[in-house]
Amino acid sequence: ARFAQTGKGRLIGKRAEMTALHRDGHDFPVELTISPVEEGEGPGSFHAFVRDISERRRAEEELRRANEELAHSVNELKNRHAAVSVLNEMGELLQTCNSNDELYEVVARFAQRLFPWGAGSLFMFSSSRDLASEVTRWGESPGDSDGLGLEDCWALRRGRAHVVSRTGAAPRCAHIRGVPFVSFCVPVQSQGEVAGVLYLRDGGPEQQSSLREADLEGALQLALTVSERLGVALTNLTLRQSLRAQSIHDPLTGVFNRRYMEETLDRELQRASRHRIGLGLIMVDIDHFKTYNDRHGHEAGDQILRAVGEFLAVRVRAGDIVCRYGGEEFVLILPDASLEQTIERAEEIVRAVRALEVEFRGLALSSVTISAGVAAYPDHGTGKDSLLRASDRALYRAKEEGRDRVCVAIKAEVAEAGKSWRVVEGGASGAAAGGRSSGRAGKRSR
Repeated sequence: ARFAQTGKGRLIGKRAEMTALHRDGHDFPVELTISPVEEGEGPGSFHAFVRDISERRRAEEELRRANEELAHSVNELKNRHAAVSVLNEMGELLQTCNSNDELYEVVARFAQRLFPWGAGSLFMFSSSRDLASEVTRWGESPGDSDGLGLEDCWALRRGRAHVVSRTGAAPRCAHIRGVPFVSFCVPVQSQGEVAGVLYLRDGGPEQQSSLREADLEGALQLALTVSERLGVALTNLTLRQSLRAQSIHDPLTGVFNRRYMEETLDRELQRASRHRIGLGLIMVDIDHFKTYNDRHGHEAGDQILRAVGEFLAVRVRAGDIVCRYGGEEFVLILPDASLEQTIERAEEIVRAVRALEVEFRGLALSSVTISAGVAAYPDHGTGKDSLLRASDRALYRAKEEGRDRVCVAIKAEVAEAGKSWRVVEGGASGAAAGGRSSGRAGKRSR
């Protein structure tokens, strides 16, 4: 009627999609087209064409889904590329960490970027391996357990990753509190054994997770990669620390070796000069060491060296450095110590060694004593070589004076004048005039 009056209509000459009713009673999509048929002065009738577009709708829906999947794949590819970049960055940092604490901090910082959908913790075993303690956490964790035992986590029981999802039937670990939609427990392997557990979870019902079921496999693979890289970093760090310890420690006595002593003495002298503080140096020699070797054999001599080295290591202050200088000689570096403090420490050590009991194959070795030469910065020199020479000369005089005593190096200006040196014997201080100040005269008697 409208078309007859105005020549225009909402449907006339156009295509419209609507729902039709099939003869068997079900609905289906159709496309309707109505065209006028001219008869005389106006339209006498209309032709209506109804086309079933079910297949086209299905094709369009498949195309829409394909586009969504493609967009998701492209987005997933971008995320994966970003994750690989983050993993590479994390891996580089992990390989340059100097301690376990640094490793744990790196993992926590990068886990926030790699797993933005949830929170997590890293549990690591101590040497006893009875309990894995939480060493770091990230995200808004609902406060799960601070530690877990072997029976508290399915990943530890099974030795492989354990995943609990909202649609899965996997049992939840005992250490998990609350009801997360998704949780991952991934063992961290280092040196062929489980060193800890990487634990991830979403926020649960109160904090709807952005992690979809379709993304679970990718998230798990990412967690496995993080765990693997952490395990490799732990192994490499342990190896580096072991090699470092071997390179700076004397294998027989366990104290630092001469190489470390020289490096440390240079560093501490620079610090003493910069802060204008003192530094003490004590050179120690075991008296009559050759006699022990000749009488009881070199194994007995090694036992005495070990005993004296262990004794010196426990008798010094925290921060003092004990090194084996060579043969039966040890050097003690006392940072931030005056000459008087260094002399006092040397006297205490010499006295205490007299009471040291050393056994070899069930036989108590005769009384062990030591002689000590003391030098200090800046009293007796400002460089490593000058201080070592000064303490060595003082030690030589202590040996000449009868051993089992402390001698203090001659100050540079006093040495040039050929004046006396100070001798400390049996804990008492005294002076001996006319002492030598020009280094060793002949071979030192052991």
